[in-house]
Amino acid sequence: MLAGNIKAARLRAHLTQKELALRLGVPRERITAWEAGRFQPDIANFMALCRTLAVTPESLSGASLTDELADLPQPVAELAHILAGLPAPTFAVIRKLILTVDAELHGKASD
Repeated sequence: MLAGNIKAARLRAHLTQKELALRLGVPRERITAWEAGRFQPDIANFMALCRTLAVTPESLSGASLTDELADLPQPVAELAHILAGLPAPTFAVIRKLILTVDAELHGKASD
């Protein structure tokens, strides 16, 4: 479902795979792999796809974010909704912060 939705959204945006790849800063082959369903974008690329293609995360994934988060504790679900709407640079900073804190708490190296 995700693969087909990425391709359909790209076509609606009148972008080639190469143009989308340039806007996202990824190799064109990655777009091909996502659209073929061989790989899925990580969360940062997924959110960048949503912004670049002007679609919601729910419409691109084919799932409702609310449904996907239903089994999570309420505070975690609320944070996920907030994170889903952040611009890519802000999301990247917050992701790095969370990974650093997690690494510090668990005594491991962060990426």
